[in-house]
Amino acid sequence: MTVAALLASAACEVDFVPRAEAREEWKKTYSITAGGELGIENMHGKIVVRPGAGSNVEIIATRIARAGTDEAAKKLLAEAPMQESATESAIRISSNKTGLNWGRQQYRVDYEVRAPAGITLNLSVSSGEIDVAGWQGRVKMNATNGTVDGSGLAGEVEASATNGKITLRLAQLTERGVKVETTNGEISIEVPKDVKGRIVARVTNGEISVDGLNAEPSPANTRRRYEAALNGGGPTLSIETTNGAISVRGS
Repeated sequence: MTVAALLASAACEVDFVPRAEAREEWKKTYSITAGGELGIENMHGKIVVRPGAGSNVEIIATRIARAGTDEAAKKLLAEAPMQESATESAIRISSNKTGLNWGRQQYRVDYEVRAPAGITLNLSVSSGEIDVAGWQGRVKMNATNGTVDGSGLAGEVEASATNGKITLRLAQLTERGVKVETTNGEISIEVPKDVKGRIVARVTNGEISVDGLNAEPSPANTRRRYEAALNGGGPTLSIETTNGAISVRGS
């Protein structure tokens, strides 16, 4: 048998798919002051945040470990405990443990969060998704390899991604405005047609499109840079990407 055939045969005998799974739900409820901040750092998985009915922060984190055997999957869960710190004004949750997703081992955490809509959110994921809807407070979202989705946002917004798409549907622009950045990925933003604001968009490789808005473009605009006043001007919507398209449209 040739060397190539031996290597192909050996590869077929090696199973790199983690077939066993262990799951655990991690549930916590915290009290927080009206001007408080919730921070979540996640390595792999998704973070979904919605406004809650009460004044508490409620978190359900589904921890999922996959490995070659049941015992290995359970061991993986045990080696990745949740990290938390909480005061009345600041809650920090982390599942940001490195070195667990390798070969036949896979580990992720999916968050479902209910919180008072006026608090500040500071959310980050290395590989996965961030999904925030109906938020009235300040929100900061960062995905290294993944997507960021925000809808019904009515506060200050900072959203960034290294490799992934950002989609925002804004309910209004506040005084501090909105800042959106990607390195490799598209940016799509919807704003109310009657919003008063200012668009400043920059792109290195890609296109910029603005539709369905009462925009007064700057005469100095170029293919890579676009500025315009919306309904006379107001807070700034700052958008920048290196590789990807930028779309801003009225809703």
